[in-house]
Amino acid sequence: MTSALARVQWHPCWRIIPTQVPYRNLYEEVADPEDLDMLMDIERMTNPRMGAGPVFGAGDSWIEAPFLTPNPEGGRFSDGQYGVYYAGFDRSTAIAETRHHRERFLAHTQEPAMELPMRVLLADLSGELHDIRGRHDPDLYNRDDYARSQAYGAALYRGDSGGIVYDSVRHPEGQCSAVFRRDLLANAREGCVLMYSWDGNRIMEVYERTPISDDG
Repeated sequence: MTSALARVQWHPCWRIIPTQVPYRNLYEEVADPEDLDMLMDIERMTNPRMGAGPVFGAGDSWIEAPFLTPNPEGGRFSDGQYGVYYAGFDRSTAIAETRHHRERFLAHTQEPAMELPMRVLLADLSGELHDIRGRHDPDLYNRDDYARSQAYGAALYRGDSGGIVYDSVRHPEGQCSAVFRRDLLANAREGCVLMYSWDGNRIMEVYERTPISDDG
């Protein structure tokens, strides 16, 4: 199973993650500021995909986070053994994707009704990704079973791929990216905080808590 490479330039791409309000930077809580560069140098010794560029400038920790702490449950193109920066081409796609996954998580843990804060992150994505947009492949686009797509992603990852650009499963006409290399991402910044209104069965509403940046 092969795919062509495509030059992808999304300025910005959109990522939405659970957050605290107000946000607390974990890195700042566990290390002194003067030690942060040293800690990241240690990480790069064992993870060449972290890249050689400077870190912990404005917004860099947002990019580093998914590579440093992979989701142990994996995702569409990772089995949890390596980190992936998932992002949408636009805000609507990012909301649709995260809304689905938050609903599944909250239903599984049987959470009561709540307002769940989610932080919008904007970053510039530039690089060559393996392009499977427009491919009608039930293995790669299965709505719930990721076994085959994870194997596909792992093969590309081991082959030093920059990542995958693909059609959104949750948002018609939407596009998503699964980025394997942090050096394809830059200029990360915060957008707004969105509130996902969970009624105990599904997310009924998504609304802004704070104003969006001028990128949106």
